[in-house]
Amino acid sequence: MIEFMKELVVSTKDILLRGAHEISEKGYADYVTDADIAVQNLITSKINEKYPDIAVVSEENQKQGLDNKCFILDPIDGTTNFKYGLGFFGVSLAYCVDQKIECGVVYEPYRDELFYAVNGKGAFLNGNRIMVNTQKQLKHCLISVGTSPYQRDNTHKRFSLFEKIFDSCIDIRRLGAASLDICYTACGRIDGFFEDGLHIWDYAAAMIILHEAGGKITDNMGNMIDLNNIKSDIVAGNSEINKQLINIIGG
Repeated sequence: MIEFMKELVVSTKDILLRGAHEISEKGYADYVTDADIAVQNLITSKINEKYPDIAVVSEENQKQGLDNKCFILDPIDGTTNFKYGLGFFGVSLAYCVDQKIECGVVYEPYRDELFYAVNGKGAFLNGNRIMVNTQKQLKHCLISVGTSPYQRDNTHKRFSLFEKIFDSCIDIRRLGAASLDICYTACGRIDGFFEDGLHIWDYAAAMIILHEAGGKITDNMGNMIDLNNIKSDIVAGNSEINKQLINIIGG
């Protein structure tokens, strides 16, 4: 399964590197491009050929709820970055059985970087084993945050939290693609990540990659992520940094 998934997401590279030619707006600051649709159609068609009985839950088909077995797809995570030609976006694909992620792949075409993991088998970047950083003190950490741009009703509260996190760490970053934020946490490029109101396709594949890299991902109360919920708040890091971020977010 994992080899099929790896080949599948890498096969989207040419589509993604051509850029966007047609762009529409699903909602304020929420875009879909012709490339989103092309990637979704490519991946879905190949899944349907090989696994015709397994559903695909995707951002662009808006299927609600998870079947006993399903793939969870975000054809382009970081569409705003993609729209503007910023090279930080990726394809995210997870395989889920009985509401448990069994394997996941996240592919970033500009750097040709493939993150992947299988439950119990470790996490990898382009074939090399990856692990989270072991830093235990938030004051020595670089933390990435997500601004939840589609949800403007809690903007003041959200940015107040960013200020608290900024005051407690080395610095913060806003990179713009949650799946890659989590994968960057998994490989130690950043120490942690927080964003509220993410959809399951934003984090499903990256979640198992972080877990297999020795990290911890929870909601903002420290609870395990419930995949039955289509949306969740996400706090990621090693176990100690996850706890310290939750203390700030919930404080």
